[in-house]
Amino acid sequence: MITEGKRKEQVASERRRRMWAVRDAAPKAGKFPVVIYAPSINNTTFENADIAEYLASHGYIVIAAPSVGLNSRWIKKDLMHAELQADDIRFLVDYARTLP
Repeated sequence: MITEGKRKEQVASERRRRMWAVRDAAPKAGKFPVVIYAPSINNTTFENADIAEYLASHGYIVIAAPSVGLNSRWIKKDLMHAELQADDIRFLVDYARTLP
């Protein structure tokens, strides 16, 4: 969780928030629409976990990859780093094509 700039109370509240997803849940048979989620700059894949969980509860498969810079966890606001994130999204698209 990115905690920079947040009050301790806000961080604690977010950590206590109940999520309804279940680890290692049995997959359902069938085809489902896929949503590829690209987190905002320098944020985590779970920054909008509640939205992803809501979509999943309505039959969507939600996949995401973190935004990571070339030489560190942080990405810069430049073309090269935008292209890195686009590459990550292309990877997710390719992965989604392998789903049953």
